[in-house]
Amino acid sequence: MDNIFTRLDKFGLADVPKDKPNIFDFELDMQGEKGGGALREEGAAPFDIENYVYVKQFNCPVCEKSFTTKAIKESKLRVMSVEFDLHPVCHPIDPNFYDVVICPNCGYAAVKDFFKNITSRQADMILADITPNYIAQNYPDRLDVDMAIERYELALLNSMVKNARNGEKAYICLKLMWFYRIKGDVDNQRLFAELTLKGFSAALIKDDLPIMGLNGDTITYLLGALYMLLDSKNSALKFLSDVVISKTASARLKDRARDLKNNMR
Repeated sequence: MDNIFTRLDKFGLADVPKDKPNIFDFELDMQGEKGGGALREEGAAPFDIENYVYVKQFNCPVCEKSFTTKAIKESKLRVMSVEFDLHPVCHPIDPNFYDVVICPNCGYAAVKDFFKNITSRQADMILADITPNYIAQNYPDRLDVDMAIERYELALLNSMVKNARNGEKAYICLKLMWFYRIKGDVDNQRLFAELTLKGFSAALIKDDLPIMGLNGDTITYLLGALYMLLDSKNSALKFLSDVVISKTASARLKDRARDLKNNMR
């Protein structure tokens, strides 16, 4: 996993975790723009990040200290389209870049909706393995794709240290897959597609659903989309067909599955 966490040298966490080489203990039979995610229409006024961020306070559940971080005013954004793997393309900025919360005091990092969901035992793991090595970093208001990647990698490392559920780790890997596509890094996009596939496959079996609003049908669709991305056509068709015949999937999700199947053919 060295190729995943090399960006974390600056945080002092290059050697953490020492005894957790795999993100997911699960095996499968496998057959934009870079500048802060901002999109600007021609003739539009200059982009000002201050119009889209605000200061939000958090209380760290690990070290119990308070801190502030910048969050996105999502009501000011517009979804322009949704890609085949459910990545929403937003105007004028990608809110996913800002979804990780990092405590500057102890180094605990998580996607904001998971941030408070930590047990005392997991907090002790973070304090033992992350905090003694952690070097805080300062970020500008406007994050670029590389900054977003390193923040999510820090969250992924934290999720490994605290033995988070498969769904939490898979969700982080999904976002990293999107970011590497934005960056144009095909190899790492494929790597995180494989990790996301492993994680959500395990989550369907072992975790409580939904995960971050993703129910079983949506995760099944995602698995089909990921298999397609990884050139496993038969597996992709199987999962997408499961969505089409599902009695609980929404009409919109079924339409997406049909469209993806037709595109593959």
